Amino acid sequence: MALTQQEIERRLGQNHNDVAGAYELLAEVKATVDSHTTELADIKTTVDSHTTELADIKTTVDSHTTELADIKTTVDSHTTELADIKTTVDSHTTELADIK
Repeated sequence: MALTQQEIERRLGQNHNDVAGAYELLAEVKATVDSHTTELADIKTTVDSHTTELADIKTTVDSHTTELADIKTTVDSHTTELADIKTTVDSHTTELADIK
C-alpha cells in the first residue's frame, strides 16, 4: 500500500521534530559536560594545591623526625653522663661518710 502525500508529509514532519528534539537533548548534554569539565578543572587545581601543601608538610615532618632523633641521641648521652656523675657522687658520699 502506497503512502499518500499527506502521510509522507506527516512522517517527514515527525522525523524533523524527532531530529530537532534529539539536537535539543544533545545541546543539554553538551552544556552539562562543559559544566562538569569546568568543575573537574577546579577540582584538579585544588588537588594540585593540596599535593604541593602535603609535600611541604612531609618535608617539615621529615625534618622534625631528624631533629627529634638528634635530641634523643643527646638525651641518651646525657642520661649516660648523669649516671656516671651519680656513681661518682655516691662514691664521694661513701668516702665522706667514712672520713666522718
